[in-house]
Amino acid sequence: MLKYEYKKVLAAFTVVCLSTTILSGCSFNNKKVVFSNKLEDSELFKINGECFRSSEGLVFLLAEKNRYESVYGSECWNNVISEDTMESLVKDEVKDGLARLKITCLMAKDNNIKLSKEEKDTAKQCGKNYYNALSKETIEYMNIKEETAIQAFEDYMLEQKVIDKLGKNAKYSEDATPGEIEDAKNEVFLDSYNEYIKNISSEFNDDEWDKYKLSDSVEAVDFYQYISNVS
Repeated sequence: MLKYEYKKVLAAFTVVCLSTTILSGCSFNNKKVVFSNKLEDSELFKINGECFRSSEGLVFLLAEKNRYESVYGSECWNNVISEDTMESLVKDEVKDGLARLKITCLMAKDNNIKLSKEEKDTAKQCGKNYYNALSKETIEYMNIKEETAIQAFEDYMLEQKVIDKLGKNAKYSEDATPGEIEDAKNEVFLDSYNEYIKNISSEFNDDEWDKYKLSDSVEAVDFYQYISNVS
């Protein structure tokens, strides 16, 4: 079975200013992007009319909750960093990553990049394992179904495949480390990404996103452990 090099969310979702621009309501390369709170409840955002629901967003948000609390403890969310709380900073970073994730999946369609049957099977098994590990309380909090968990793994795996495919012509030295190779591929990929987002329109539901608090006592299951355990 194909083995991927999966990393934590802040590495996979490289924080780039273009993702923030997409969701900011500003002009970008003379293209106006839409900022709106008119989406329905449970709809987190729409990109080019494609809806992204909060249940899938929470998969990644709760993974970050788990990661930070394992390092800094469960009381970390009110810590102030550069006049912002850790909670607001992490939520903004995840928001940017979610935008990039879904836009990259749209790019996959345009470039005819798809998951193989083997990769889909991997995503399905990861999704099932993840869902089965959720407590009843967490399932209710996320309003998540098993197929949503599977979709999150498919999207994440597809993002990695797009970066790899579009970044295949990246230049790096023979003795480059895996991290340096990944950075080089990301840089090439971002050229295509920057061009693609010129014609992107999006709406983000701030009310839906803001209601989720990382300080909530709901159990957070680490999405990424299920990927890393697949061989």
